Amino acid sequence: MSGAPELETLPVRPGHATGNGDTRRNARPSPGAVSSHRRSPLLRPSRTPTVVALVADARDRARLESAMPATARIVFVADTQALRAAVTAGDADVVVLEPRCPAGRITAAMVRQFRDGFPYLPVLAYCDPYTRGSGHIVDMARAGVSEVLLRGVDDVRLVLGRTIEHARRQCVVDQVYERLAPRLPEAARPIVACFLRHAASTTTVSDAASELGVHRKTLVNRMAAAHLPPPRVINSWCRLLVAAELLDAPGRSVNQVAVDLSFSSGTALRNMLKRYTDLTPSALRAKGSLATLDALFLRALLKDDAPVPVGA
Repeated sequence: MSGAPELETLPVRPGHATGNGDTRRNARPSPGAVSSHRRSPLLRPSRTPTVVALVADARDRARLESAMPATARIVFVADTQALRAAVTAGDADVVVLEPRCPAGRITAAMVRQFRDGFPYLPVLAYCDPYTRGSGHIVDMARAGVSEVLLRGVDDVRLVLGRTIEHARRQCVVDQVYERLAPRLPEAARPIVACFLRHAASTTTVSDAASELGVHRKTLVNRMAAAHLPPPRVINSWCRLLVAAELLDAPGRSVNQVAVDLSFSSGTALRNMLKRYTDLTPSALRAKGSLATLDALFLRALLKDDAPVPVGA
């Protein structure tokens, strides 16, 4: 939008090849490999989530550091090369960067490269809401930033923590859908995507129908015509699929996951899991949360004779 130069192309390192035969960590799985799980940086076990930030002004760095929630830590890097190195090495759970890097180049291209090469990595844009360069904010949004942090508005502990958690959870949702989408019947894809997006809220079938632009009864009839479970059942399965992804990260308790996904209690999450899978959280973890839930969901979705849980 301006004459400012964009950042150069993100270099490809060994083990991160592009094109056919893509071996990048977190690369999109092929349809034949849907059941295999590529662990994303945000689910690495037994470590404090690390926010890697490229922010030029010392006052802004101090503001962000003081606002960082106790559940995460922030590491500042000096330039784009250091940021690339942290991302490609897998040391970043969340990235924060400004519309321009310290050298003055716009960073929208880097955002696009990160989103293409590391689709499960949350990338947050740190922007001044009063700057004349608001066009660069639009460029970053188009490039795919997960969230926009407004300087002096969003960089307080509560809001920043919520923003980071929302970005991380959205990446989990993207990961679940991407893993399952090639195996889903075409009729199921829009509703599964919708319910996954709202897995952290108490979305109703009517809410989903409204978002999809149809009447609730039409949505129910479409599922029946395609020999798929009722929307309310698919909704519950989607919440369990996201819960399984979160439970797969060691150190996260059932109660924490229940809070993250707006269950009334850990008991409510345990009861739903038991009703749909006949498994407890510990038994699910022992079997492998992700592969087990994926298989059970697809069996319930694809088999006409799959039982519909009572009271779902």
